[in-house]
Formats: sequence, C-alpha cells, structure tokens
Amino acid sequence: MNSFIDDEYNMELGPFGALMTLQNSLTAAPAPQPMNAVLGQAISLAIAIGIGSISGLDLWLRQSLATALAIMTMAKLGLTHSPAGAAALIFAGGSNSWGNYAMMLVGTRIAIITATLINNFNVRRQYPMTWEIGRAIEEVKRRVDRRLGRNDDQGNKVT
Repeated sequence: MNSFIDDEYNMELGPFGALMTLQNSLTAAPAPQPMNAVLGQAISLAIAIGIGSISGLDLWLRQSLATALAIMTMAKLGLTHSPAGAAALIFAGGSNSWGNYAMMLVGTRIAIITATLINNFNVRRQYPMTWEIGRAIEEVKRRVDRRLGRNDDQGNKVT
C-alpha cells in the first residue's frame, strides 16, 4: 500500500475538514469568511515553512513556535482563521514545500467556491457574508505601516 503514496505530492486534509465545517455550520462567523481563510492560510503557511526550514530546532519546538507565531500574527492583523493554525502545525514539520503551499491556497479557494454554491441554495443561509479581500489587503498594509511608524503618501503618520 505504501508504494502508492508519493510524499512529494502529499496534501494535508485536516485543515480543509475544519474549514468546511466552519463554512457550512458557522456561515456568519468571521473565521470562515474568504478574507480570513485565504490571507490567514497564506500568512500561517509562510511562517510555518520558514520556521520548518530551520534545521537546528527540534520538531516539537518548530511546530510550537510556528503555530504560536502564526496565530499571533493572524490575531494582530485581524485575520484569525483557526484551520490556518492547524495547517501551521502540520507544515512546520519541514516536509512541505512551496508547491504544497500553493496547493493549500488553491484548495482553500476551491472550498470557498463550493461553500458559496452550497450555502446559497438555501434562502435562509448566506455565505460568504462579505468578499472584502481587496479591502482587507489595504487594511493589513495600513496596520503594518502603523506598527512600523511609516507615513502615508502625504507624509502624515498612518493611524
């Protein structure tokens, strides 16, 4: 049976199960909204791959550090997405590549499209509640600029 498993193209399914549970049971909650799902996954996985590539750290320390940093970063940016915290734990193991990163983001988008189609067949349900990805990216930039003490285009401090 193991001869049919290709480690180069593995896919982590746990975070997808959690995402789809949120999308289909808590449609109005912030965590499953597209902005949080896509940006939360992107941030968490990038952190996890970076931490996972540090070879001098024990596995338990890489996984703990990546998960904590990912959750802290998502919370500070207002993009909390609990399945992304789970994905950070898995990806910090060091066996995932940027190709796996891309596949996770594609899978997240597919889950969003599927949840949108399924949830909106029922007149009492709506998903997503908002498609604020463009606005969210601007908000994240503003928050980062404010934290770093940068100025806007007119030379004023970002607030």
